[in-house]
Amino acid sequence: MQRMACLTLAIVLAACGSSDTTHTGPSAFTFTGTWAGTADGDSVTVTAQQTDSIVSGTGSAFILGQSFPITVTGTSAPPNIILTGNLPCAQTVTFTGTYVSADSVTGILTQGASSFAFGLKKH
Repeated sequence: MQRMACLTLAIVLAACGSSDTTHTGPSAFTFTGTWAGTADGDSVTVTAQQTDSIVSGTGSAFILGQSFPITVTGTSAPPNIILTGNLPCAQTVTFTGTYVSADSVTGILTQGASSFAFGLKKH
């Protein structure tokens, strides 16, 4: 019995000294990847790259039954994220949000005088 306790303790101590560098806190959050969100029948899909805190990407917006290309720029400094999307019709939308998890952000999408709750999920 004492031998089993010693073996168990040795395993636990070895695990505590692990060199695993996987981060699970906010510093592990990155906007790199493909993200999508839907609200009121409109949707946005963006494939983005994040370098340090700078985000850039491209994607498509499906608005009022029409599809438009969109370019996105912004900053991701978890837990906060701010993105600006530019549509070809010279319209700009701004998303100001926070990370809920490493694969989910929620916030407010603003276009002109209109604002509404919006979320994006990583795919």
